[in-house]
Amino acid sequence: RNSFCTLLGHHRRAMASEEDVARQSVFAPSSAVPADAVRVAGPRFAAGSAGERACFDSLETTGFQASQLGRACEIVSEMLRGREPDAEDRCVVYCGVVGNLFATGVRDALRFAAVHRQLDHVVVSAGGIEHDLRRLFPHHSYQAHEVGESVAAGRQRLANVSFVARPCDCRGTSCCFPHVLEDAVKWIKEERACCRVVEDDEVPRNCDVKTRPPVFDRDRVCLSPSSFWRAVALFMDKVLPSATSDDSFAIRCARNNIPIYCPSFVDGDAAELLVDDASIAIDLTSDLNALNRSALKAKRTGMIIIGGGVVKHHVCNANLMRNGADYAVYLSTAQEFDGSDGGARPDEAVSWGKIKADARSVKVYGEATVLVPTLVGKAFVPHADASRV
Repeated sequence: RNSFCTLLGHHRRAMASEEDVARQSVFAPSSAVPADAVRVAGPRFAAGSAGERACFDSLETTGFQASQLGRACEIVSEMLRGREPDAEDRCVVYCGVVGNLFATGVRDALRFAAVHRQLDHVVVSAGGIEHDLRRLFPHHSYQAHEVGESVAAGRQRLANVSFVARPCDCRGTSCCFPHVLEDAVKWIKEERACCRVVEDDEVPRNCDVKTRPPVFDRDRVCLSPSSFWRAVALFMDKVLPSATSDDSFAIRCARNNIPIYCPSFVDGDAAELLVDDASIAIDLTSDLNALNRSALKAKRTGMIIIGGGVVKHHVCNANLMRNGADYAVYLSTAQEFDGSDGGARPDEAVSWGKIKADARSVKVYGEATVLVPTLVGKAFVPHADASRV
């Protein structure tokens, strides 16, 4: 009996000891809540009020990716405050955008930033500016449809957006993008012909196309992708009605002297047009030089990168030249597990010297057609000059 009681006592003490361990683990005291902690709270809707404003105002407190997007809006707002006339060190803003987004409404959201000169340098992948300019012409249309809906023959599809190119025989008119692009290339060659280096090294000054001085030889015009797209945009601005050309992101950038770099130019439709034309050449390295030098000269820089791949790498590499950007906002669906540049988070860019260690940066995981309009509405619109149209 005494042995049993002794064992029972040991058992109870052991159980009590285990219970204490569990209690200490489960009911461990929390550390003090920081004074600046933000309480999680969603939008407070009210009947008859502006619901979108409630959504905007609650982004940072909603949690998960909404909070990340709210932080992105605040970082972009800080970039734009650094561009105001009284800013001590002007912030130079770089925007990288993957080309397929110009087939969507993202193009129209970004056009707002171009109209109000809130971007300094734009980097796009091949096909982006073609999408943008093609949408100006009546024989080309982009249509949204239900996911999984069968697409009629003759339509090219980008997810739930289809592209329709109706046949036309419109030589001499301005209703068909391929024909007008061909006319633009002819105009570029004619206008640049007056700038060829002559025997006495005197270059006439009556050239219409205000682009960076190209390199010439006797038989060919050599342009960078940014110079090419600027010239094409200026030509289309001349031949199209202003109500039409106002819709173009590229034309708005050309009017406001915002260069559009396209490091993968040869992968787009425009390169297909030029491939058999020996009289015009595209110089990719001059754009690389111009982009890198712009970062070297900047007092402060901010990066807004929508998507990944070549546009992200190009913008980040330019900022590497100055030991990193001061601000960075990534919008992407890509993950980092596969080691891709598109999936990399800002802290990886810090390790390469592309973003400064003390920079304000954030990555928002999400699809650009949802994120970009919100970012523009909450960050760009409040800092826009209302006098610009």
